[in-house]
Amino acid sequence: MDDERRNNEKQTLLNFKPYLISRIEPHYCEGIAHSLKQDGVIEESDYDTIIRCEDNNKVDLIICSLLKHLKTGFFRSFLNSIPEGLSEVKAYVEGSNISTNQHIAELKYIIEVYCCVIVRKIKAKDILLHFPDILDDISRQEVLSRKTDIGQASRLLQLVVKREKSIPLFIEALKDEPEQIMQFLEGNELLKKVIMEDETILCNKNSYNLLKIVESLEPNDVVDFLEIDDEKKNSIRALSSREERVDLLFKIFACDSEWHKKLLTALKQTDCQTDYCSVVGLLESMDSSKVEIEEIEVVTENEHGPAPNMDVKGPAPNMDGKGPAPNMDGKGPAPNMDGKGPAPNMDIVTEESEAVTEGEKHPAPNMEENIELNIVDADTDLNEPNNLSNEDNEIIETAEMKDLKFQFELAKPAVEGNNCVIVSETGTGKTFVAVRICREHISKNSDAKVVFLVHKVPLVTQQFNVFKKNLKLDGVAIDSLWGEKLVKTPVAEVMKENKVVIMTHDVLKNILRSKAFQLEEISLLFFDECHNTMKNHPYRAIMEIYFDEKQKGSQVPQIVGLTATPGSGNARGTSEACRHIKTLLAYLDVVIPPVTVTENMEELAQYVSEGSFETVPVKRNPKDKFAAILIKLMMEIEGQIKDNLEKNENCTNGLQYKINAAYGSQAYEGSIVGFGKEVLLKIKHAKMLRMDLTLRTDYLRMYNDALLVNDHLRPSNAVDFIDEEMNKDCSENLTTKFLKELYNNSEIHNCDVTMQGSPLLIELTRLLHHHFTMKPDSRCIVFVKTRAIAMHLANCLNQAPQLSRFNLNATYLTGSGVSKLEGGLTKNQQDSCLSSFRKGDSKVIASTTIADEGIDIKACNLVVTYNRATNEITEVQRKGRGRARDSQMVVLCYEDSKFLTDHKLNKKRQELVKQSLEIFKNEDKENFMKQVRKLQSEEALKLSTVTRQHVGGVWNLLCKKCGEYVTSSENICKIKDAHHVVVDVEFHGKFEVIPYDEVKMFDELQAVGDVRCKKPECRRPWGREIIYKERKHQIISAKNFIFEKGEKRELPKKWCLAPPKVEKSFDDYLFDHSSDEAES
Repeated sequence: MDDERRNNEKQTLLNFKPYLISRIEPHYCEGIAHSLKQDGVIEESDYDTIIRCEDNNKVDLIICSLLKHLKTGFFRSFLNSIPEGLSEVKAYVEGSNISTNQHIAELKYIIEVYCCVIVRKIKAKDILLHFPDILDDISRQEVLSRKTDIGQASRLLQLVVKREKSIPLFIEALKDEPEQIMQFLEGNELLKKVIMEDETILCNKNSYNLLKIVESLEPNDVVDFLEIDDEKKNSIRALSSREERVDLLFKIFACDSEWHKKLLTALKQTDCQTDYCSVVGLLESMDSSKVEIEEIEVVTENEHGPAPNMDVKGPAPNMDGKGPAPNMDGKGPAPNMDGKGPAPNMDIVTEESEAVTEGEKHPAPNMEENIELNIVDADTDLNEPNNLSNEDNEIIETAEMKDLKFQFELAKPAVEGNNCVIVSETGTGKTFVAVRICREHISKNSDAKVVFLVHKVPLVTQQFNVFKKNLKLDGVAIDSLWGEKLVKTPVAEVMKENKVVIMTHDVLKNILRSKAFQLEEISLLFFDECHNTMKNHPYRAIMEIYFDEKQKGSQVPQIVGLTATPGSGNARGTSEACRHIKTLLAYLDVVIPPVTVTENMEELAQYVSEGSFETVPVKRNPKDKFAAILIKLMMEIEGQIKDNLEKNENCTNGLQYKINAAYGSQAYEGSIVGFGKEVLLKIKHAKMLRMDLTLRTDYLRMYNDALLVNDHLRPSNAVDFIDEEMNKDCSENLTTKFLKELYNNSEIHNCDVTMQGSPLLIELTRLLHHHFTMKPDSRCIVFVKTRAIAMHLANCLNQAPQLSRFNLNATYLTGSGVSKLEGGLTKNQQDSCLSSFRKGDSKVIASTTIADEGIDIKACNLVVTYNRATNEITEVQRKGRGRARDSQMVVLCYEDSKFLTDHKLNKKRQELVKQSLEIFKNEDKENFMKQVRKLQSEEALKLSTVTRQHVGGVWNLLCKKCGEYVTSSENICKIKDAHHVVVDVEFHGKFEVIPYDEVKMFDELQAVGDVRCKKPECRRPWGREIIYKERKHQIISAKNFIFEKGEKRELPKKWCLAPPKVEKSFDDYLFDHSSDEAES
C-alpha cells in the first residue's frame, strides 16, 4: 500500500512540475529546501546544489531531489514546506492528489460538450509550452504538426480526453486562457444548469460531426430544397460570404431536433449531391449513433493516401449555449481552412517494410511480425481514395510533366516493350518517365494492368498523386490497395476496374503468395528504387514468384526498374562493379544495359542540382563526466556477468564473455546482442542463470544506447532515454530490482545533466544558425542513427535559444515498422510531418533512413548526415533530398570516426558506377545478354530469396526470457497464411492479457490486448489476443521464443525463418473441431 501511495504521489508531483515551476518564485526556494532537508527527504548535498544554482532552476532541482530519493513522507513534507504566501498552490496540488474519478468524469464530459468553444479559444502551442507533461513527446509532436491553431487545439482535446490523468493538468492550463472557458468548466451548479437543463439541439456530442458538415457545406446549394419559410431562405441568399450563410443556417437549425434529417433530404434533391458524399454519410449516421470527441478507430497501417483531416473547424456553440457562435472576428463560422483528404490506405506492413539501421535495434515487443497499427478518424471515407486535400493538390500542381527530350530518351526502351532498368539522377523526373511508359503501354494494350511498387510508406502518396494528375486527362482509372480495402473489396475487383494501381511491395507480395491475385494478370510492373532487389528484400521475393511463373510457361509482366544509382556492391574495380550491376539486371530479368541519357545531356544538366558537399570533423569532449559514470556502471555489470559465468562454468557449455569493442559504439551493440543470443542457445537447463545473464545483457545494451544519445545530444536526453526504457520493464525479480537499485544509487543523479550539449550538437546548432541566417526560408533534413536520437534531437533544436528566432519547429520522421513506444510513427503522423515540412511550418526534420530515398521536397536545400555511416547508394540518395538549387550536403562527424574515410571510399565507388555505365554503352548487345543469362543460371546466383530450409518434427517453444516451456509447433495454426495462433488448451494457464483501451483492427482481425508471460519475474511479451470469428484467440510472434528440439536450439526473428514449417490452417482446425463437437 505504501509503495502504491508513493507512486501516486510521485506521479502527482511529476504532473504538476510545470505548474509548480511557474507558480513558485525563486525567493521561496531556500526556505522550502531548508524545510525539506530538516525533514530528511533531501540530502545536504541536494540542499547545497539548490542554493548555488540559478534562480530559474531552483524549483526544478527541488522536485528532482525529492523524486531521486522518494523518502517516506516526501510528498507531505513538500506540501508542509510551501509557505503561507503560496497557500493556493498548496491547496491545488493537495486537492488534485485526492480528486475523485467522478470529478474527472464530470470535467471530461463538459470538455466533450463544449469542445467547439474550447478549440476556438485556446492556443495549444502555448499550453504545451508551459505544461508539456499534459502529453508525451510523440503526442506533443502530433499536436504541433497540425497547420492551424484550431487543428492543434482539436487534436489536443482528442488526446486529453483519452488520457484521463491529463485532464486535471489540462484544466489547470486553461486557467491561463480566456476567462470564458473556465466558466464552462468549473462548478457543479454550472454543470447541472448547462447539461441537465440545456435545450440546445446543436450543443451535444454530435459537435464533431457538425463541425465537419459546416466545413464542407455551401447553403446556396440546398436552400431551395429546405423546409424553412421563404423569408429565412431569402435572408440566407442575401448574405455575401459562405461563412455568414452557414452561420445563419445553423442558427435557424439550433432549436430543430430534426435539422439533420431536413438537411439530408435537401442534399439528396440537389444537382450537386455527389459533391457532398461525405456529408450525406455523416448525416445518415446521426440517426443511429453519436460521434464523441474521443471516437477514433484503430485500423491496419495505411501505406497510401495523405493523412486524413483531423482538424476541427466550423461554428462553435455560443457562450450562452444556445447555438453556433460567430467566428473570432465576428463574421461567421471559421472558413474552410483545409481540404478533404483521400481515404487512408491500409497496407499490411511487414518487418521488411523499412530498412532498419544498425542503431535502430529496439523492436516493438508485442507486435506480430507483419503487422503495424495506425490511428485515423472514425468517419474517414475508406472508399474514396481520389478525394485530394489542399496539400495534395499543391503537390500535384507542381507535378505537371514537361516535354523533355531526355525523359523521352529514358522511356524509349520500355515503350518498345523491353524489360529495363532506368538510371537517372535524383530530381530528373524518373516518376514522369514511368508515367510516359505507362501511358504508351495502356494505349497499345486494351487489357493492360499496371502496378507501380514503392518500398517505403511515405512514397505511396507522392507517387499516387503524380500518376493521378498526369493520367487524369487520359481517362485512366487509377487506384491503390491497402489492408483495410483488401478486407472490404476483393482484389480482383480493384484490378478489374483500374488500369493502374499504386501499392507497396508488401501488398503485392502478400496477395501473390495468398493466390488472391495472379501475376499473369499484370502486364507492366514498375520497381521504384529497384537497387533494393539485390538485398533480401520483398522486391527479391516478388521476382522469385516471377521466375517461378516464367519457368512454368505462364505469362509474366514487363519489368521496369527505376533508380538513381545501381550501386557498386563494394567493388574494388570496374570489373567487380560491372558484375554487380549485371547481377542486379539478372535478378530483374533485364538483358539490355541500364538505360541512361546519352543524346540529351545538355538538357539533362539543367535539371541536375549538383549543390555543394562538405565534411565537418568535430573534436570529442575529452572529459565527459556523464559518459564516464555510465561506463563505470557497464563495467560493474560486465564484472558480475563474468563472475556468474565463472561460478557456474559447469552448466554454461563453455560460454565466455569476451567483448573488446568500445563502449557507446555500434560494434559494442552488435557484440552484446551476439552474446545475448549465445546465452539463450548454450545455457539450456540453468533457467535462473540464463534469465539473470539475459537481463544484465539487456541493461548493457540500454546503457550503450544511452551513451550514443549522450554522444549526439545532451546528458539529460540520455537520462530520459534510460528512464523510458526502465519504465517498460514490468518484471518482478531480484536481478531487475538489483539493476534498478544499482542505477538509482549511482553517481548519475549527482551529475549535472543540464550541462550544454555534445560537441556534435553544438556544431549542428552553429551550422543551422549560420544557414538560416543567410536563408531564413530554408528546409533541412538531418539524418541520424536511431529513432531515439531523432526524437530527442528535434526537441533539442526547438529548445536552443540561439535558434528560436528562426521558428524551426523541428520534427522527427521515423518508420512505421515499430510501435509508438519504440519511436515509430503511423502513416498519418509521417504524412503530417512531411506536410508541415513542405509548407514551411516545420523547417527541420530529424530522420532515420525512412527519408533516404524518393522523398521529393523542392525547397529542401540543406542535408546533414549526423555522425553516421553511409554507402555510396545512400550518399547519392541523401544528396538527392536537397532538391533546391544551390543545395548543400554536410557530413558532420567526430574527427576520430571512420565516416570521413567512408565518404572518400563512397566517392570512388560512385566513379566506378559511372565508369561501368560508360563501358556498357559500348558493349556488344548480344554478348551483354549472354553474360546476364549466364549470371541467372549460376548456382551462386539462383533467383530466389534466402529461404529457410524447414526442419521436420515437433519443436518446443520456450519463453525467450524465463525459458519456461510454452507450447509446441504442433499446436500452432495459421490464420490467413500469416498470423500464428496457439490452439493448445494448456497454453491458457501460462499467459496474461493486458487489454487495450480500444479495439485495434488489422487484416479483418480485432486485436484486444497484448499477450505476455504470466510469471511475475518475467512478463515477456509474446503476442496479441485477437477476436476471430467471434471468439478470442492468441497469436504469437516467433521472435519472442526459443525453438528447441532435443539438444538443438534456434532463435528465428520471423516465422518464415523458424525451423518448423507451420502449414495447418486455423479455419480447417475450427471446422474439424466444430464437427467433433457436433458428433459428441
